Amino acid sequence: MRERLGEVVEQGGFGYHTTVGHMIEAFCAWSARRHGWEPDPNLVVANASVLQGVWSCVEAFTEPTGAVILTPPIYFPFNDIGPTTGRRTVDWPLVRNEHGWHYDLDHLAHLLADDPGIQLLVLCHPHNPTGRTLAVDQLAQVVDLATRYDVVIVPDEIHADFTFPGSTHVPMAIVPGAASRTVTVTWGIKTFAIGGLRVSVTAFADESLFPRVSTHTRAPAGHPQSDGLRSRNHRMGTRR
Repeated sequence: MRERLGEVVEQGGFGYHTTVGHMIEAFCAWSARRHGWEPDPNLVVANASVLQGVWSCVEAFTEPTGAVILTPPIYFPFNDIGPTTGRRTVDWPLVRNEHGWHYDLDHLAHLLADDPGIQLLVLCHPHNPTGRTLAVDQLAQVVDLATRYDVVIVPDEIHADFTFPGSTHVPMAIVPGAASRTVTVTWGIKTFAIGGLRVSVTAFADESLFPRVSTHTRAPAGHPQSDGLRSRNHRMGTRR
């Protein structure tokens, strides 16, 4: 990745890339190799950041009077969703006890039953900042609730390569029933410490949602970053 960045600097051109195909292919291969989900490259688009991907989904899948669920404590920029889009935000907070942080799925069920305006769930998965991952059966419960109440799930999976010992990341998109209502935003931002290079992807598991997110920004450093995702030698670890 450093070598490719050096080549870009030597070329002296810092304009926009017109294609991001190699980057998207690298992401799909990495996702398949690391997490068992191989997205269709034709259903993946590039963004300048994960936040841009989330905001695009909010605009695409909610009405101006709709509501978005957040999971505090949460990465603080997500708190700007309400003020910047005009949507209501509804908190589904994680609960902390002697065993650490966990999701209260009964609380989620009550929120959805009581508020028909909820149209989208932004799910940090693994959660930032707590590191909590949802087990497969818990993910299935989230999908069942989202299906029952017609809610789109937007998992932010940029921490997918880092889990606590004993935990495994399962992409939301591969949970049975999730594909038709899941739009994943992610990239190797945390894996390779490259957040400053301004790129991410939005990946659809089903083509039915794809046309509704029609605008995205292609990032200028996509090709160098794809080299990192193609590498099989990157040393991965777990959270400590």
